[in-house]
Amino acid sequence: MKQKIFNWLNGIARNENVPLSVTAFNIGIFEQDEGYCIYFTGSDVYDVDNDDWACDVDFEPSDKYQPLAGPDIKSMEWEEFQNMIVEIVSDYLDTVVKKGASIFADRVVTVGFDDGELVRIKPGVGRTDEKSRKTSFGSLFSKIKGLIGSGRKL
Repeated sequence: MKQKIFNWLNGIARNENVPLSVTAFNIGIFEQDEGYCIYFTGSDVYDVDNDDWACDVDFEPSDKYQPLAGPDIKSMEWEEFQNMIVEIVSDYLDTVVKKGASIFADRVVTVGFDDGELVRIKPGVGRTDEKSRKTSFGSLFSKIKGLIGSGRKL
């Protein structure tokens, strides 16, 4: 199953043009008759305090869904399945991010069931909203202004 998920994520990374505005990806999970299914979406907005950001879908790959079926998978409790997916995706990200350029670079990645709490796997840069972007820029500007005013070389 690990290789199947790696291949699926590699296909998305290789074949899709993700808009620069997308700051976070979610790998959602839901149950189906034969086991579970995971799916991939991206959002322009990420909110660390509110998982509803994942409902604002701004990016969907053509190969959005990856069904994971079979007797062993069907018999797994949801927590066990989610923990396994978190571990696999973490391993994948450890591999691809170290290799350099990736659609996952500087982006938040979460995993979780549609009706549950999302597990944040990769912190990324992630923007929460327009106000926080302005605040971040304002803070950066103040720091630069302070350095210039102090006479220190940049």
